[in-house]
Amino acid sequence: MTKDKTGESGFTILEILVALLLSSVLLFFIYEIFSSQNRLQIDENQRMTLQQDGRAALNLMANGMRLAGYSPRGTTAEAALNGNSASAGITVAAFNGITYTCDLNENGQIDTGETISFQLNATDPTILERSVGGASQPLLTNVVAFSILYAWDVEGKGASSGYGDLEPTGAATNWGVDSDGDGALDLCYQADATGALILAAPIALNPTVPLNQVRGARIWLLLESDRKKQVDVSSNTAFSVPLAGANSSAGALDTGTLDSDRSHRLFTTTVKLRNMYF
Repeated sequence: MTKDKTGESGFTILEILVALLLSSVLLFFIYEIFSSQNRLQIDENQRMTLQQDGRAALNLMANGMRLAGYSPRGTTAEAALNGNSASAGITVAAFNGITYTCDLNENGQIDTGETISFQLNATDPTILERSVGGASQPLLTNVVAFSILYAWDVEGKGASSGYGDLEPTGAATNWGVDSDGDGALDLCYQADATGALILAAPIALNPTVPLNQVRGARIWLLLESDRKKQVDVSSNTAFSVPLAGANSSAGALDTGTLDSDRSHRLFTTTVKLRNMYF
């Protein structure tokens, strides 16, 4: 700061330029901090959305599938005596979808709204649908993989143990699937001593297992964020998910097919089909 001949003080042009430069540098750092925090928040929101949407969809499927086979008017053997037009149970046990019936209104009939499915959309497999009575509605989008495997009991009701003995390898449960859509489980994933599935090598079931012997279901649901990550651009880890069709022996998703710039979240759960035990 200098004084002119009148004794009044002021800033020189150099001092003003230096002040402007320092202010610009300070504003730049403030902007970078704000921008970085904003990008982190966007990534966190994406992860929270995946968590909430995936958990909600998984709970809805699990709660719905627990109703499979609900038929208070009688079992298959009693259907004719009780006037039932059909018995309730699982009608489709595929890799990428399940269809089951349940007598919700307890009238001894399987009515239109009592056939329920969860499956991937036929034309857009990134959409998971819920179908009631043949009318489908989107349940979840941005689906990378959706798979279901099924546990069974060859002894029928399993009355000796109350809830049936699921068919094991050693001390662990086997999980099968109807891979060809003929109404019987024909492929099986075995488990190791810890109960973890050996996904690399499914084996053929001989004889095949009728769907009325299914007692449990195990669900895998892998989601992808609808926006790219802003900060964390690390590569995805491998996701162990049983795959359908030609990829049924892959054992895990090929991470090269996933967009490493997006977040992913894998959800799994096991459902006891309690109405299928009796």
